[in-house]
Amino acid sequence: MPNSRDNGTTHGISVVKENEWVLDNLGDLYRDQGQLDNAKAMYERALQGYEKALGPEHTSTLDIINNLGNLPGPGPAR
Repeated sequence: MPNSRDNGTTHGISVVKENEWVLDNLGDLYRDQGQLDNAKAMYERALQGYEKALGPEHTSTLDIINNLGNLPGPGPAR
């Protein structure tokens, strides 16, 4: 019987998604507290996991990219 850490199984992907969901929510918390460096780090970790597990075009992956893009900070260079 496969366990939840088996790579390539439905259970394994669920665990990855849950882990990335936690990282995304930590990013939200840090963002709301004004800890933008920590928020960025959590979003980037979540992005890596989602890209690996779900691919770069999955809506969950794109949500994380959106979160990174919405972090307050300097505007684009002119």
